[in-house]
Amino acid sequence: MSIQELGSVGEFVAAIATLVTLAYLAFQIRQNTKVARAELTKDLFLTSRSALLEIAANEDLARINAEVMGRTDVEAHRKYMLVNSFFRLYELYFNLASQGLLDPAIGDSYERVMRLFVRVDTFAAWWEEARQVEYQGDFAAHIDSILAEFRGTS
Repeated sequence: MSIQELGSVGEFVAAIATLVTLAYLAFQIRQNTKVARAELTKDLFLTSRSALLEIAANEDLARINAEVMGRTDVEAHRKYMLVNSFFRLYELYFNLASQGLLDPAIGDSYERVMRLFVRVDTFAAWWEEARQVEYQGDFAAHIDSILAEFRGTS
């Protein structure tokens, strides 16, 4: 094999290596984008949850927020916001788990807690209102299925 032929083989190997490197970089960029989106989603959900908890904890904020939402029972509104704050966290878990970004063991723990909420007598009424205003998509369908399962109507 001549030096020219070896040079051609080297160029071919270098071209293949370049393509593999580019494919790997594209994969890494896609993964980094997915993680960055998950991080933004997490931040948004946690900020929302924090606001809901603040409304639930602060009587003055709860009163103002209840008035804005057309509610007269401030204490019931505070309870609504407290449960809503937990479900924002569960929705975050559900969305991240659906994207494969959480350890399944974490998901199992959250799933058990969500199922405990569903068993509380007042949950169905809370969910009926919250689902119309706050929740939709796959997460809402998931909670609906847990509720139906609990009621024995799945």
